Amino acid sequence: MNKKIVSFSALLTLSFLVTGCKGDSSVVSEEQPTDIPSTSGPQTEVTESVKPSDSYDSSWTPGEFAIPDAVQPEVKNPQGIYNNLGKMRRSQGREGLPQQGEGNLLVVPVEFADDLSNSIAIDESVRDSLNSAFFGEETSDKSLPSVKKYYQQSSYGTLSLDGVVAPTVTLSKEISDYLVTALAQGTNVVISEIIDEVYDALFDNSETYYLPDFDSDDDGRIDGLVLAYSWPAADYFYGTSQYELISSLLVNDVISPKDFVGEAPVASTFFTSSRISQMTNVRNDSHIYIRGVGSLLGIDSYDDVKGNENTGLFRAPLAGLDIMDGNIQDHNPFTKYMMGWINPQVITPSSLNEDLEISLISSAEASDAVLLAPEDTGLYGEYLLVDFYTPYGLNEVDVEYSYAYNPYGTSRKGLSEAGVRVYKVDSRLVEGKLGDYSMTEEEPDFDKTFVAKDGNTYSYQYDFAFSNDSVNEYQSSGIYETYPLVELLSKRGANRHMVDYTVTFTNEDLFLEGDSFGDENGAYFYQDFRFDGDGYQGSSLDITFEVTSISSNEATLKLRRKAA
Repeated sequence: MNKKIVSFSALLTLSFLVTGCKGDSSVVSEEQPTDIPSTSGPQTEVTESVKPSDSYDSSWTPGEFAIPDAVQPEVKNPQGIYNNLGKMRRSQGREGLPQQGEGNLLVVPVEFADDLSNSIAIDESVRDSLNSAFFGEETSDKSLPSVKKYYQQSSYGTLSLDGVVAPTVTLSKEISDYLVTALAQGTNVVISEIIDEVYDALFDNSETYYLPDFDSDDDGRIDGLVLAYSWPAADYFYGTSQYELISSLLVNDVISPKDFVGEAPVASTFFTSSRISQMTNVRNDSHIYIRGVGSLLGIDSYDDVKGNENTGLFRAPLAGLDIMDGNIQDHNPFTKYMMGWINPQVITPSSLNEDLEISLISSAEASDAVLLAPEDTGLYGEYLLVDFYTPYGLNEVDVEYSYAYNPYGTSRKGLSEAGVRVYKVDSRLVEGKLGDYSMTEEEPDFDKTFVAKDGNTYSYQYDFAFSNDSVNEYQSSGIYETYPLVELLSKRGANRHMVDYTVTFTNEDLFLEGDSFGDENGAYFYQDFRFDGDGYQGSSLDITFEVTSISSNEATLKLRRKAA
């Protein structure tokens, strides 16, 4: 295949150092470098695409110059499913791993030409650690399962991620050469060069791997590429020392294909992590890998990257209790709904002609959740998602052990008691035309196009109108509200939008047996619960519920329509 038309759908770049905690602007995770445009930029011109043909050659074998002992993926010709989240990310120019079905990751250890004192030698023990963290069957006492096992369990078997750790690729340049290029031309040029050289080493020149084995949607692109650098990264921008300058090449960021120019290979979700531990007792720790792969799947980060411009405070709508926020525990039910892993029971006031009793199995075991809303909006709208949390399964490790690199501090653990969780979701959409965005109440039409003044046809872009950031990305389009995309509501009604990340969500914030939501016996804040709407006239939920019983793996709710 001609290398010039091959691009990498998703790229996760990792390096071997962990730094920092939340609140210090120098160590905030996933900072956006200043030379990387926002994902809200203009769309690319619509071009005729090749329909997936599944032209898989089952007789393919490695080429004459293939790297010896390279492990081939066990899953051949993976078949992935890209749901509406995947389509929405594609409308933004972000492709990546499938949300359901099968996908293969390619994990590539990368060394620079020079062997500096800060580098870590990628020996067999490091490669074994990478393989265990991504694809292993065994689980460390202090870590979550491997990426493969985690997503199999979190998705209730609907997503199967596999892959291989490739032979180490040694780049042709010293790291100082890349630094000079980055300072003169920007980090994207460096990223492009590195991706290009990795592709040459493993595909184009050596034919060590077969591209379709890593391309579940047959679009001619690798679905997910992971680069594990030997050089440690840091969470800050260009400083003055050589260490700071070099480390800034690997700072956390997310890049879309449109951020690359010309014939450079693209990474639809480029995520650089600086949180792989050098400590031998957690070398196989998978926490940050799982979060990074979440980005490749199209899941938003739920932490507050920007902070409040006036107060300097960061907020935490999920209280750090999520793998895409505090780097711990399982995904929340909104993520699972968005990914197509759960199909919550929808209950609206009009559907409650009489009291309704429902049971919720622990989310650690089953895809049980209930959606409460004034009307059924589907995935896109304002609603509550209610599920039953238990401190076992994917939650158990982070209840017992403090994850050393939780951005909210090592004191932030998972909740140790079982209880009902209530999440408020505001997943309303914006629709964009060449950088001009507006709120829309229509279902997204991912095939919708328009003809611009230049005579070219472009596709519409869709995105969630809100995020968990303190600053709205779309304020330039007149959308100034900063409602969280998804937030965990405290039973006590305090700090609804979690305006200060130092506020902790505890066992007492869960809804326990005898607790109610939305009536005169419940928390005062929720007695007449209304959604945000336009900030003044949000719709009333008009539904109350009481937790009537809780067992080790099941909670029972009694729901009632509020009297007019």
